[in-house]
Amino acid sequence: MSASKIVLPLALVLALAACKTPQERAEAFLQSGIELVAEGDLDRAAVEFRNALQADETLYEARRELGKIFLSYNNTSGAFRHYIRVIEHQPDDADARLVLSELAFEVRDWGEFDRHAADAIRLNPDNPRAAAID
Repeated sequence: MSASKIVLPLALVLALAACKTPQERAEAFLQSGIELVAEGDLDRAAVEFRNALQADETLYEARRELGKIFLSYNNTSGAFRHYIRVIEHQPDDADARLVLSELAFEVRDWGEFDRHAADAIRLNPDNPRAAAID
């Protein structure tokens, strides 16, 4: 078999693989990150979520997952940054508002606490965490 019969199909496959849209690449990174979280590999999952955000910065599920990872590492400021970005584009994200309220309370940032607490309570009327915030 000649080299051109092997090289041409291989080049075509590689070209088609490179044609993924940024959203498709972001979704693939997101799914990989979710799988890594399930396996307990948070460091590698964080890399995958960052890759997802580089491909599509509007993929807020990846940002939310990064926030959770930062929380698990007790990195309050890192978590806060990611959750703030979530609510900038999804202001009625109930979970993000709860987390932001709790983080603001933890660091005694009363301005941020007031900013997020009312929405956390409004969006989560039956949630015990919201009741604690209230």
